[in-house]
Amino acid sequence: MNENQIKEFIQNYNIKNQIEKAFESILKANSAKDLDIKDKNLFIDVQQIQYKNTHFSSHSFGTPIKDNNKTIGLFALEFTDEAEITDEFFIIY
Repeated sequence: MNENQIKEFIQNYNIKNQIEKAFESILKANSAKDLDIKDKNLFIDVQQIQYKNTHFSSHSFGTPIKDNNKTIGLFALEFTDEAEITDEFFIIY
């Protein structure tokens, strides 16, 4: 995907909203211990979405996980060309 296609995909399929909802769901469904974090006072900044073509017909959109404005990890969703979520990643550095 080129830059314009990435922007269109994000806008057309409401990727920012999907990332926010999935992140909130992960925090609600798991304990801090399960997520390997000290507490659940974390946030993401969907204005900093990073795109990665993971493999044929698969696209990953991720954003930094922050704790007190310090980046501590990455949260990403992987999508098909049809914008179906195929995987999610909650990575703490």
